Amino acid sequence: MQTAERWQPWAGQQGNYMRRILAFKTIVYDTNLIIPKVSSYSFFQPHSSVSEESATIKSEQAMVRWLFSCSILKSLIIGEIAGYDTNIVSAIEVQQPIITEPNNRPGNIDILICNKFRPEQTIAIESKRAKVVVYQNGSQKVNKLKEIEKGIKQANGLQSMGFWKSYLLLLIVIDARLKNGSNVIFKYGQHSETSSVYEVPMNASLNRDVGVAYIEIVQPTGKEINKMALVGICIDKRAQELQQGASLTERVRTYLNDQRS
Repeated sequence: MQTAERWQPWAGQQGNYMRRILAFKTIVYDTNLIIPKVSSYSFFQPHSSVSEESATIKSEQAMVRWLFSCSILKSLIIGEIAGYDTNIVSAIEVQQPIITEPNNRPGNIDILICNKFRPEQTIAIESKRAKVVVYQNGSQKVNKLKEIEKGIKQANGLQSMGFWKSYLLLLIVIDARLKNGSNVIFKYGQHSETSSVYEVPMNASLNRDVGVAYIEIVQPTGKEINKMALVGICIDKRAQELQQGASLTERVRTYLNDQRS
């Protein structure tokens, strides 16, 4: 596990530009197929083939499911957002009984985290995906920025329901397979083309109590992300604690009891 830092410029008071550090706690992994009679293997080597599918084609829901299907990545995400406590539980794509009007925004809760003994302290998370392609010369192209605006509205909707804490989580999926270079771990770095992805905390339309987190998922070579990737999380803005309503807490308690039964 390593910590990577990014310097992000943003416009402060009176248009003066300031800088903040985005520190990502990152897991880097690589795998090899074990072959009989082969005694040594190379890891974190460049692979010229780009035949494996790009991670950017995975849907937002599929990416969340993938993250939470891996115990190490799931533990990293929950730990950074809610703390490393064995009593903390999580669920994805949650609707009833917590969501009582699924036709309204938000239609579901992308990620729900809480201490199983403290349902009055529930964290609700809205996730949205941005896609980045890094080309051979290092230039970058970002897509799905409009989804971030939708995510802001939905995160505000979660916060209006009265959860203890609410977050907007941006999944930044980076296809760096084409970029030249022998060091696969440092193929992605912040460029002006993608700086807008990291400016959400400065967006006036996001409720001030809503927190902001980023998860970067980097596919550095032709290997699929199940076999090699860099996954890092940064809590850019901590959510403010609110007094969670009794009715919402009771619905969370009912949901937790249903999951245990």
